[in-house]
Amino acid sequence: MKTSSIRYLKSKGYAVDLCVPERFYDLYKNNFHCNDVLKTDSLSNNHKNYDLIMLDALSSKCIKIKMKFYFSKPFVTLYEFFNYFRADYNLVFFSWYRIQHLLNQEENIDDIAKPFVGEFTYNKVSNLAVDNSYLAIICGGVNDFRTYPFWDSVISIIDNKEVDKVPIVLIGSDNGITNASEISHKFTERKNFINAVGKFTLSETKSIIGCCKLIVGPDGGLIQVANALDKKVVALFAQIDSRLRFTEASDYKALYDEKSVQNINPEEIAKEILLAIKT
Repeated sequence: MKTSSIRYLKSKGYAVDLCVPERFYDLYKNNFHCNDVLKTDSLSNNHKNYDLIMLDALSSKCIKIKMKFYFSKPFVTLYEFFNYFRADYNLVFFSWYRIQHLLNQEENIDDIAKPFVGEFTYNKVSNLAVDNSYLAIICGGVNDFRTYPFWDSVISIIDNKEVDKVPIVLIGSDNGITNASEISHKFTERKNFINAVGKFTLSETKSIIGCCKLIVGPDGGLIQVANALDKKVVALFAQIDSRLRFTEASDYKALYDEKSVQNINPEEIAKEILLAIKT
């Protein structure tokens, strides 16, 4: 979300290289908005003559990298002197309007501002046979108030309303393995049901998301990956307004509870899923 304004720079004719840590390289490589994606550890081999260095934060780590490899180059920071990261502002809008300020541009970007990632590679997950008819459900979460434990009820409601079962793939990282296993145990006889939680890298999970019709889950990183891939999303929110995560450019429906996503009724989630699948 912070680096999403590279989209805007590209649209204005600027050439941008993106430098990321090793763990994010596969997520961003082969995208239309960057000339090149570099790994931080490989900067010593990069001899391009840049006009400007942009740091994503005014932090000692970023400044040390800049001083080491691009000592004499002018630089700006994406957040200027604002370096207190918190959840109550929209990172995408902040990024895009910061670039507008630097370029001295004034135009409405509300309906075009959104994040990006690299193209997904289907051959990484081709053995799963996931296609554009699939619903991806995100299991697990970092915080309890952003973790939804009742996906089995949501799936049962959907199955009771649909004669033809909606193909489903469960996705997520290691913190969702237990919940995904419990769900899978209840649907062992169900066709077109795949448990991919904790079994694939972030980049491979991106490929799964890229193949699906709809992504459903709590506010988090995988929801933003789906948003960056221009996927339709049903997102569960608690304590944080969805307008701090999405823009008018996003194809999403948000369900909200003041305290925890666990309080969102499975019937309501199932209803929104069925509506999204049919439109």
